[in-house]
Amino acid sequence: MPKSLNEDIEITSHIKRIAIDTGGGDAPGLNAVIHAAVYAARNRGWEIFGIHDGLEGLLDPQNYPDGGLMKLTRPVVRNIAHLGGTILGTTNRGNPFHLHVPQPDGSVKEIDRRDEVLHCFREHRLDALISVGGDGTLAIARELNEKGLRVVGVPKTIDNDLESTAVTFGFDSAVSFATECTDRLHFTAESHRRVMVVEVMGRYAGWIALYTGIAGRADAILIPEMPYDITKVAAHVKRKTANRSRQYSIVVVAEGAKPVGGGVTLKEAAKDGHVERLGGAGESVAGQLRELTGKETRAVVLGHLLRGGEPTSLDRSLGLTFGAAAVRALAECQEGVMIAVSPPRGTGAGGKAARGSTMVSLTARARSRLTAFWTAVQRSLKPATATERIPFFSHHVSTKAVMLFNAAIKSSSDISWNGFGCFLDLVSEWESLRDRDFIDIHLPWLSSYSIAYTARLAVARASDVRCRPSHSAWVDGPGRQQELGAARSL
Repeated sequence: MPKSLNEDIEITSHIKRIAIDTGGGDAPGLNAVIHAAVYAARNRGWEIFGIHDGLEGLLDPQNYPDGGLMKLTRPVVRNIAHLGGTILGTTNRGNPFHLHVPQPDGSVKEIDRRDEVLHCFREHRLDALISVGGDGTLAIARELNEKGLRVVGVPKTIDNDLESTAVTFGFDSAVSFATECTDRLHFTAESHRRVMVVEVMGRYAGWIALYTGIAGRADAILIPEMPYDITKVAAHVKRKTANRSRQYSIVVVAEGAKPVGGGVTLKEAAKDGHVERLGGAGESVAGQLRELTGKETRAVVLGHLLRGGEPTSLDRSLGLTFGAAAVRALAECQEGVMIAVSPPRGTGAGGKAARGSTMVSLTARARSRLTAFWTAVQRSLKPATATERIPFFSHHVSTKAVMLFNAAIKSSSDISWNGFGCFLDLVSEWESLRDRDFIDIHLPWLSSYSIAYTARLAVARASDVRCRPSHSAWVDGPGRQQELGAARSL
């Protein structure tokens, strides 16, 4: 059996040096992505460099005493996966391709620095970029890919609003902290018989507010996807506090929540290449509830507290998985794609996920690579009948699944998860044999899910990918909470 994949076929397409950057707002789990990407890249013999502050480290290296690039090695990232923030720094101060620069006469001129970015990649002999970010960062990454740079995106947002992936790292940490804060507010609200309005982040999606409100036992949850009538909210709060045994109320408000017929509350309007800043929804709701209910009302804005702190175990695991998968995508000659968690689309007996219902689309180039790799795998397997099971290190893969994949890859551009999952398991075990210090396989909690590559870099709220609304997961879902029903009735 070959000691490594590259001894049999070349799947790296001459990659030797790659870069990774983190852009947009920070999120718990970013360092876990960096940690995994470094280990996975070094295991393949690649050099990997971190770009400071999005792409600013490349474009303006003079602003950094040690240079705009940081060479990343195992010792550098060994103890960072559990840390919040990002060791590379980040920025959301505008798009370098549409940069608004003040002129001496007071006017503002838009400049495009994309050619400078591409020149810097050539100058530093960087073969590919792993871009970790949200809608803005991935939009920049997509433009770079369209100009010829090999790019793989990793979705990053605590808002969990990218439709092409089932979940993003940082969301669980944000919800966990917001829920803890809401739990604490129950005690002070009860002591003073107050109405407490908790404003949380989320921009134009209500995922954080919805999950926090349900877990934190809120009386009302106001989310952007469902405009609210403040008079109905006030009536609901008055009913909840009418009983002498419970004379307080908790209302969770997403920063993008808006009244029926109204718009979002802004802290700062969009200008000079910067997007609008949401803020003030909590104070607005609190003031109106104070007037309509006659009860003492306070507003608490959690804001950037949701971005800080150490990531939860779930976000650490997800970040590690995304980082390793991004390197694997490059190794498999993928580009212009985003790593995504893809849930199963059906259920089998006993309510278990049916892998066969998940389809994986392949390009002709990817099919050629996979066919060659699969041929190498088959040559390493011992002959067996269709009723036997083939031991492959710790996995046991049925020969029926092997034949299913073998037939599918030759006949169709869509491969069922029955075959593709078998293939990924084989790849994972083969890789883990030589990557003992970091195994980039899907984790146990993702056993019913697949780490997939989307067809192209997905951008939330852009024309090609719509923002995934928070209530869609609950409208027809089983076991809907009573609190959610109350929220929806508003």
